Amino acid sequence: MEESGTKQLRLGLFIRQCRKEEGLSLTELARRADISRGCLQRLEKEGVPLEKAALGRLKETLGIPFHDDYVLLSTFKEQFDSLYHNILYREYFEAESQYDHLLRNRERYVKSDCFVDFHLIMFIATYRLKRSQQQTEPFYQTAKILSPAMDEWQKGLFNVEEAIYLYRTSRGEKSMDQLKECLRTLDDPHHLANAHITIGTIFHNDYRHYQEAVDHFEKALELYERHANFHRACRTKLLLQIIRIHQHNPLEVQSLHEDVTTFASRVGALELYYFAQLNMARFHLLEKRPEKALEILSRFRLEIAWYYILKIYAYHLLGRTVLALQTIEEYKKRPVKTYKPVERMFFGIMEKFYVKETDDHTLERLKDITDICLEKGDYLMFVITMEIYTGALEETRKYKEAYIYAEKMLDVLRRSRKKRRETI
Repeated sequence: MEESGTKQLRLGLFIRQCRKEEGLSLTELARRADISRGCLQRLEKEGVPLEKAALGRLKETLGIPFHDDYVLLSTFKEQFDSLYHNILYREYFEAESQYDHLLRNRERYVKSDCFVDFHLIMFIATYRLKRSQQQTEPFYQTAKILSPAMDEWQKGLFNVEEAIYLYRTSRGEKSMDQLKECLRTLDDPHHLANAHITIGTIFHNDYRHYQEAVDHFEKALELYERHANFHRACRTKLLLQIIRIHQHNPLEVQSLHEDVTTFASRVGALELYYFAQLNMARFHLLEKRPEKALEILSRFRLEIAWYYILKIYAYHLLGRTVLALQTIEEYKKRPVKTYKPVERMFFGIMEKFYVKETDDHTLERLKDITDICLEKGDYLMFVITMEIYTGALEETRKYKEAYIYAEKMLDVLRRSRKKRRETI
């Protein structure tokens, strides 16, 4: 049960939200509802209650029903939980349908008792389903304003999701500060595990911080397994597996692969299974076994950029230029999710590389993307672009430059395996 003070604060924020939806000022609403402006302001800001008659006039002025739509409210928690579950487990087709339903009923939800919950899930769903920042920001700002009226579970969820959103919108420093605070203050194991996963993912994107990433992934994994969330535990193992692949640790790679594929096969989690197979294709390519990688990739298709990048790299290692170009054309025609600008750059540069071969302009572009990957700590993309670039340099007899980048590659290998000195 919520405490009385929290309920009143929630009511005050609810009235404020409804007033803004109607485009009314404090003074105008107070005049229309025949209450003092000061009483209305104290209700909105501090949750100071009004007399029953005054509250009735206020609701009537704002068009808020005296009796909540119980059918609407009774199903909302189920919709909230189902949508959040589908987002977490990447059931995006179902999530899109649920999101559209909530959006169509927006007017009803923002004038009901579930208005705080509505803005919270809409903020999460809007950015997680890759809507634009322009679409997400209003839900984010409203959820932030409403956060004092959230219960402890909702606050924990909002704090973690806000940190992820800030990171994705290039506000990394603020995001990391908030995640550190989450680790110090959160009690809910689900939220705590999500905070560890997010910090681990930030470190995981830079090979120079792999050990810090491993520390946070392992803490998240422990929490998930302790609370029997085996699906999320397997997703964490996939992230750990990528690091072990990059560190050329075949025993751990195989062990993690067996754990994930066994669970995925048992419960019918196809996406988990396919991502485990994608990771093994990464592993075989880094071990210079392109035929084995292509054999794995031929069994399924994922509409993400890395599936196509790995196929192109495998064909490149085998000298199959025509098939590499066909894969680029296939990528251009498919609805592929491309998350990083450097991934989009890769396809454009590789197309020119195969068509124009090794002219100076294409070499310069290859050098640029290799340097970007090195600067950002993007391990696998650096390995791929560096190998293609140095191979092109050797073909054009630019041995000195090729040697410089080979030295850089050795340094990357050493640093990716380096033990951490301190952790958060």
